[in-house]
Amino acid sequence: RAGDGVSRRWLEIRYGRSCQWMLNPTNWVSSFLEKKTVLSAGLIVANSEMVARDMRGAYPRERDKIKVIRNGFDPTRFHPDSSDALECFDLPASSRIILFLGSGWERKGLSHALLFFAELCRRDSAWSEHGVLVVAGKGKSRSYQRKAEGLGVGKQVRFLGTVSSPEDLCRLAELMVLPTS
Repeated sequence: RAGDGVSRRWLEIRYGRSCQWMLNPTNWVSSFLEKKTVLSAGLIVANSEMVARDMRGAYPRERDKIKVIRNGFDPTRFHPDSSDALECFDLPASSRIILFLGSGWERKGLSHALLFFAELCRRDSAWSEHGVLVVAGKGKSRSYQRKAEGLGVGKQVRFLGTVSSPEDLCRLAELMVLPTS
C-alpha cells in the first residue's frame, strides 16, 4: 500500500536540488526499502491518483502493478449532526472550526494551513473572533505553535494530538484542510 507517497518525490519536494538529503541516513534507508518493496510486490495499491502518478514516474517498469483504491468512507460514522463534542475538546460553543486531521504534518502541509488560517482571520472578523484551527494527529507541535504565534493566531490554534474519535471532529468542522504538498 503506497499511502505515504514516493520517497524520491518527497525528497525532491523537501530538498529541491540540494544534496543535503544525503546527510540523513533515514533518507537512504527509506528509498532503498521502498524500491525493494516495489520491485518485489505483485500489486501496489495507491490511495490517490497523485501517489499513483508519482509511483509510475519513479518506477516506470512497475506501472502495470499500480492500482488506485481510495481510502474508505463510512457515512454512518462520518456524518453531520449536532454533537456535544465541543465540550469534550474544550472549545467554546461559538467556535467556527477548521480541521486539519492527519499525521506527517510537514508532508501534509500544516505550515500552509496555518498561513491560510491566519489570512482568513485577517480578512474576516467572524473568523478572527470565533475561528479555531484544530490540529489532530501525530506530530511535534512546538515549531508549529511558534509559527502560529508569529502569524498572530497562536491562541486560536489547538493541537489535540491523536484522537480516538475523529468523526466527532469531522462533525464539528465547518471546513477541513489538507494542503498536501
